[in-house]
Amino acid sequence: MSENRDLFRIVLGTLLAAGTLIGTASLSAAKSARKWNILLITIDTLRADRLSCYGFDRVRTDRIDRLAAGGTIFTRAFAHTPTTLPSHTNILLGTTPLSHGVHDNSGFVVRPELWTLAEHLKKQGYRTAAFVGAYPLDSRFGLDQGFDLYDDDYGSQSSRGSAFYVERKAEAVVGKAMDWLAGNQASPWFLWIHCFDPHEPYLPPPPFDARFRDSPYDGEVAYVDSALGPLLARLEETKLLDSTLVVLTGDHGESLGEHGESTHAYFAYNATIWVPLIIRVPGMSPGRSEDYVAHFDIFPTICDALDIKPPSGLPGISLLPAVRGKKLPARPLYFESLYPYYSRGWAPLRGIIQDRKKYIDSPIPEFYDLAKDFSELANLAGRADWDDQRKSLKKQMERAASSADGKNSRQTMDAETMRKLRSLGYVSGQTPAKRSYGPRDDIKTVLPFHNRAMEAKDLLRAGQAGRAEAMLKAVIAERKDIDVAYSNLATLYKEQGRLDEAIKVLEDGLALLPANFAIFSTYVNFLIAAGRFDEVIEAVTGTSIREMEQDPEIWNYLGIAYANKGAADKALEAFETGLAIDPSSASIYVNRGTLFLSQFLRTKDGAAARKAADDFAKAVENDPQDAAAFNGMGVIARLSGKPDDAVRAFEKALDLKPGYRDALYNLGMACLDINEPARAERIFVDYRKRFANGLSQADRQRLEELIRECRRRSAKSP
Repeated sequence: MSENRDLFRIVLGTLLAAGTLIGTASLSAAKSARKWNILLITIDTLRADRLSCYGFDRVRTDRIDRLAAGGTIFTRAFAHTPTTLPSHTNILLGTTPLSHGVHDNSGFVVRPELWTLAEHLKKQGYRTAAFVGAYPLDSRFGLDQGFDLYDDDYGSQSSRGSAFYVERKAEAVVGKAMDWLAGNQASPWFLWIHCFDPHEPYLPPPPFDARFRDSPYDGEVAYVDSALGPLLARLEETKLLDSTLVVLTGDHGESLGEHGESTHAYFAYNATIWVPLIIRVPGMSPGRSEDYVAHFDIFPTICDALDIKPPSGLPGISLLPAVRGKKLPARPLYFESLYPYYSRGWAPLRGIIQDRKKYIDSPIPEFYDLAKDFSELANLAGRADWDDQRKSLKKQMERAASSADGKNSRQTMDAETMRKLRSLGYVSGQTPAKRSYGPRDDIKTVLPFHNRAMEAKDLLRAGQAGRAEAMLKAVIAERKDIDVAYSNLATLYKEQGRLDEAIKVLEDGLALLPANFAIFSTYVNFLIAAGRFDEVIEAVTGTSIREMEQDPEIWNYLGIAYANKGAADKALEAFETGLAIDPSSASIYVNRGTLFLSQFLRTKDGAAARKAADDFAKAVENDPQDAAAFNGMGVIARLSGKPDDAVRAFEKALDLKPGYRDALYNLGMACLDINEPARAERIFVDYRKRFANGLSQADRQRLEELIRECRRRSAKSP
């Protein structure tokens, strides 16, 4: 920490001394009860203006309202970042990304030497536990520091598929937290509960889905409020609320179409950085504060309420004076949105909120008078003086540049990280940053093209392939650096059976964006689908894209390519590399098991059969919904003389994937093994109806022979 930064803290502490001393008498009687429990509730993607205690009239959030009725509502609280991991890092470290260096969900980790709120409270004798709802807060990102229990058991992404983000519902998170509370009341505790539900996709459960059919985001908010009810009710019933400091906030908001942004992570308008903040302090009167505050104030506020010294260097302030009805000192509040910069190579976006004015530093700067225009509809850049805000931002950036902090938080994403973050769209091409940026690189300039590419994807899903194709071609013609336009157009062609055209589109994209991993990984996938295995091997072994090294699917594709070229040793090496990166990859286990199975069929080596059986079992263990794994288990069972087990395995594969070609054929063979020729005949006839056009002449003849064999056996049956 620089001397200037320390001086800033000393001066700030002096300014706050009077405010801190005011009202001390009201706490003196509670001095013996200063070991209050701490409950931190963070609700993902929660707009402040979607809570009824903030004036929203289309959703009743009665449980949160009841909490707010006994606490202080901060009407102007801000996140420093519009993404999940950085925002929670700001809260739990009491600093901003300028200090801790975590700027995005992907590619960053909280370094072990950084001090968390959980560590600070644990040092004071607190039991600590966290229950998080989704992958951006996985323990691998470092926020588990200081927690006795960090429960991130939200399930497997593979069981959900790639369409949506793996998460667990708020009821499950809250239920786990209540179970923990039941056994941890002997000493003061710090409990953090994170509910992910309002995040896209908006899928409120019944009855909220029906009640909010036209506004599913609001339904998610109402559902989370309901899910928090049992916890808050138990705290009241057991009188624990009387000795618990409660902080409820959102990590960031959601644009819902404002400013041309459908969700969050791109802009840093108030739609995504204005958040609710409710603080309920035992023994203090409820109220509202219009002071401008931010996430980094939560850590020092908790320390002040507990009468413990905060770690040195925290840039935030205690909000207790505001809880007591006093005004807080004005100060600059830093914010940033760097997901587009790190993940897509667009211009960085940073800014300052100061004196109720907001300055956004980007190639096309913006300046807003929040007192008059909180929705940021009138950009005053060029018509108003923003020199004070610009200088404040410059000073904060200079302090960060001279500090040792914030420089070593980037990490190479591992396999599971990339797969899970990509499933929600957080990870894109990892495009290298430019040396300089102009208006063409401004998020306001680029995002509309990105939005059109995503709109085309929606059109394709709606069956309007022609319009989607025209839109994607137009985007590429206007902006050749929009990576998702290439991926989406290639996907469109692939779904139409135009696989060679799809691959050509991706080749064009890679020619213009050679370091773009999103395009590259799709390209290799499509080459596999086309059976162009030599090109797969050439592409993977010849690339210099760093992200490839940590993506298990790329190694999976390489293994498939080598296996199909008869290079079993190289295939095995590739599969093992993929499993070393991601030991839970069911698809790699299936493919390696298939490789071992082919070795057994060729050599009759029992060891290869056992290895295949082990791999198929591991695949099922890691993904019970993997139909190919059950098909493999069925083949092993049939070869091992266990036809009944084989039938059950093939039936399971078909339950999971109706019309699964290999499993359907194998089930017919297994039915012949157990002497059920009539059933086998029905299966083979169905198989012929479905797949005859794609069979070779020899395979069609073999199928007809099997059908005749079934009929002969049926005729002989009594």
